[in-house]
Amino acid sequence: MILLIDTSNKESLLVLAEKDRIVKKVAFSSDLEQSEKLLPSIKKLFIDCKISEKDLEAIAVIIGPGSYTGLRVGVATANSLAWSYGIPVIGIDKLKLYSKASNNKRDDVCSIVANIRDLVYAGLFNNESEKGSKSYSAESLNNLLSRIHRPTFFIGEISDKEMMKIKKKIGDKFAGGEVLALEDKKVLKVFLKKQGSFLKKNLVVPFYINPPHITQLKQ
Repeated sequence: MILLIDTSNKESLLVLAEKDRIVKKVAFSSDLEQSEKLLPSIKKLFIDCKISEKDLEAIAVIIGPGSYTGLRVGVATANSLAWSYGIPVIGIDKLKLYSKASNNKRDDVCSIVANIRDLVYAGLFNNESEKGSKSYSAESLNNLLSRIHRPTFFIGEISDKEMMKIKKKIGDKFAGGEVLALEDKKVLKVFLKKQGSFLKKNLVVPFYINPPHITQLKQ
């Protein structure tokens, strides 16, 4: 079994999966309280599913992009549990995962993750490149669209209204779109099928598109 942890948003997500089957998923509001709620929620998930740490073969965790505090708590918890259980940890780049969920293999793909202050996290993936080149950014949706010069498929955490705005804004460069989120069965199935493309390690680190804002004391 694999335990997947996502604390990148205000609502955290836990998913327990076995092979290609989703055993149970639990979402809970945890804004600013991930450190207090995460471990008790994992313990309750184990009890509800009647399993122990011995049933786990790996722990997967969203390493980014997302909130600084949320990612730090999720990654630290995943690393600690994996070390104590003697199993590997899998770091998941959410933008990369969303791009793999796209059925459009012809055009470029733009994965989007919700941010704050009217910004989005975006990953542009070039399907023409043999190595699948990519570029990441945190910017306004309008600024992102101004950089789209080729037919592009949009996928991820974006509303239907915003998707229509994209289609209207970029015209014939809009190659289609799909609104989804990590908890959607399609995305989880893609992860389970393609988890080999996400490296299993003894330790993972958070992935920040923007460096965290740290207030410095005046000298």
